[in-house]
Amino acid sequence: MRPLNVVGVDTGSSDVSPDLLRAALGSVLELPPDTTYTRAVAAGLAHVPASTWVWLLHDDAAPAPDALEQLLAADADTALRGPKVVDWDDPRTLLEVGLTTDASGRRLTGVEPGEQDQGQRDQPRDVLAVGTAGALVRRDVWDAVGGLDAEIGMFADDLDLGRSCVGAGHRVAVVPAAVVRHARAAATGRRRTGTRAVAADRRARAYVRLAHARAAWLPFTVGRVVLGALVAAAVLLLGRRPRLALDELAALRPVLRPDRLARARRRRRTTGAPDRTLLARRGPRLQLPARWPRAAPAPWRDALPGLLLVAAVGVVTLVAERALLTGGALAGGRLLPAPDGAGALLRAFADGAPPDTGVLALLSLPLLGHADAAVALLVLAAVPLSAGTAWLATGRAVRRPALRCWAGATWALLPVATGAVAAGRLDALTVQVALPLLLVAGYDVATRDPRGRWQRAWALGLGLALVVALAPLVWPLAALLLLGVAACGPRDRAACGAGVARTRAAAIRPLLAVLIVLGVGLLLLPRDLGAFLLRPGRSAPELTEPGLAAWRLLLLWPGGPGLPAVAVTLGLLAAAVAVVLRRARSAVVDAGWVLALVGLAVAVLLARLEVPVWPGVPLQVTAAGLLLAALAGADALPESLQRNAFGRRQLVAVLVVAAAAAVPVLGAVSWAVRGADGPLQRGPVTVLPAYARVELAAADLRALVLAPQPDGSVTYAVTGADGPRLTDPKPLVLDDVVADLLSPRGSDAAAALSTRAVRYVALTGGDGPDAAALDGQPGLLRQAGSAPLLWRVVAPATRLVLLSPSAAATAATNRAPTVAGTAVTDWLP
Repeated sequence: MRPLNVVGVDTGSSDVSPDLLRAALGSVLELPPDTTYTRAVAAGLAHVPASTWVWLLHDDAAPAPDALEQLLAADADTALRGPKVVDWDDPRTLLEVGLTTDASGRRLTGVEPGEQDQGQRDQPRDVLAVGTAGALVRRDVWDAVGGLDAEIGMFADDLDLGRSCVGAGHRVAVVPAAVVRHARAAATGRRRTGTRAVAADRRARAYVRLAHARAAWLPFTVGRVVLGALVAAAVLLLGRRPRLALDELAALRPVLRPDRLARARRRRRTTGAPDRTLLARRGPRLQLPARWPRAAPAPWRDALPGLLLVAAVGVVTLVAERALLTGGALAGGRLLPAPDGAGALLRAFADGAPPDTGVLALLSLPLLGHADAAVALLVLAAVPLSAGTAWLATGRAVRRPALRCWAGATWALLPVATGAVAAGRLDALTVQVALPLLLVAGYDVATRDPRGRWQRAWALGLGLALVVALAPLVWPLAALLLLGVAACGPRDRAACGAGVARTRAAAIRPLLAVLIVLGVGLLLLPRDLGAFLLRPGRSAPELTEPGLAAWRLLLLWPGGPGLPAVAVTLGLLAAAVAVVLRRARSAVVDAGWVLALVGLAVAVLLARLEVPVWPGVPLQVTAAGLLLAALAGADALPESLQRNAFGRRQLVAVLVVAAAAAVPVLGAVSWAVRGADGPLQRGPVTVLPAYARVELAAADLRALVLAPQPDGSVTYAVTGADGPRLTDPKPLVLDDVVADLLSPRGSDAAAALSTRAVRYVALTGGDGPDAAALDGQPGLLRQAGSAPLLWRVVAPATRLVLLSPSAAATAATNRAPTVAGTAVTDWLP
């Protein structure tokens, strides 16, 4: 059967296509190359007299000889009919048999990728829409719904036409007896369309979704479109696909053009919503572009060991952190209590607070702005999370699940990790979770084919920037390691491809990541060395052990509270050393030991500084290097032992393996028995009575809180009305003033406090020699009936006098000595 009228429309073909059409049809309507399919159809119909049916065909579609006859023979009640569409090159492969959408507006064919046509979908049925490649529509219905919308383009025009027909009360059906072969030139990239296919598809899909949304649900639909576009763009950006991320943002264009959207909705005023049976039952889900390089989905049996590992470490963590799970705010050690919400963190960051406040604000957003919950999750869940990231990262080095589980458990239960939890060290806990993934990203930058794009270097720089904001010590370590990789250059020229340019690119990409890290560091890091080394949290000399011996650092023992015995990690060191002593070593073993030695050198340097710096972060780099070397050796151990008869070598290997296997077991047992609390604890933050807090808040004043310790020292903190917080500025150093306050003889310490906006002095622990010393200080008035003991600073404010260096030295020499046996440090209640 042949149509009554056939109109050929050519949109700027550069070959002999117009001549072929002219020879077959007698005339051709020629339009500019930028003409869309919808406008081409409208122009062609303008040259067709009134007719009963309109049959739409694409230039890359070939209908079967009886396709039109089968379409016309379908149920007379259907106004829009579509054929069964098969692949151009392989007609046995189904492409679509009718169309529908899910709740997110995604175009669904109901056909599995690569599904073979065996007659399983040959039943005619009503559908939401049909493809325009071979669609047959009644002319009166076409005119009533306005045909194809010129604003859409080449994507989603079929869904728009189908939804318009169904909304107007007409039936849409698929006729599988009619078959059309389709090459899909635009979707597969064989045709240059002047725009990116992904961006055009996202824009058209959002346009159709908003145009057909019911008025009552329109605000909700707009919110879902905006949120879906932003989430998809963020995921693609983290997946090193910035251009595709921009394509996803194209879905926001209809939202930003409310005038066009209003016209589209007026045009589609219909009699009702489509029948729910025509919509897909699946819920919305994030759709990634076809060119996203997804890894093959791992079978359940491959993922199960990693899940069991995280669960097992999680159980150990719950047992160890039993005293930290409930009751008050989480604080102690270096950790200051978090503010009530993310807004306080963002305001502090905008006012010049260190960058860790901004990162913590971002982490609290998924938790509905609860900053305290975000900090607690980072502290309490860092150990099992690090086991999971180590499991993922070790999959690039070994394939044996047992080795990966051992590496994940060992990494998660290192003394550095348990000590970081006990002392509330946000920097070390962040590194514990992120370092395995950062090392994998750095490996990809250094070794992947440089002919690809540069997104890996940018992604590595972004990840390092977030980690550096919470752990500033990562900045020089990352720069040093990446500079070393760039200086060494690619060893295998063939791996980089032939040509000097590609080899040079392999060396330049690590340098790009270095420049990103250095630039981020210059923008984010504090200027003075002390703040650089001690952020985030408060400085506390009692949390460190200065002058640690190098052999302790080699055993990954950083000193401080919450640590197991020094010998717990001896098995890991023995395994790494045993691998080095083998005759045949791999490049992975060498790389692991280079990583370990770099971290160890930085840790030794920090342990020798006069500033009390905890060397845990560089020791984490050392631990990662030792684990990498031990894993590489253990992976090749079975084959090595099988080549020789049982002897001394096998006996030593068994002993080393047993010692290495005991490392995570000993770490778990010691941590679970000892517990994770101390000095980190749960409890009330506010130590001042209500009337004092109201006065401090009203006048923007502060309080000095003193806390005697069992060893005879006194710790202190200068706080506001709500006590110390993560958003507080750099704490005041008042060692001399506090020593004068606790001296049994009078001093001018109260006057010094008044010049620093300190209104109250609080003392925990009850009456004693310290309370008597405070009672004897001029300018302090004891408050009755307060807990803790409270003194009001009544000394008049004095003018600040600036002394020359010589005069200051003379004044310091003539000072009366402080009380013997009283050490003064800053303190957190």
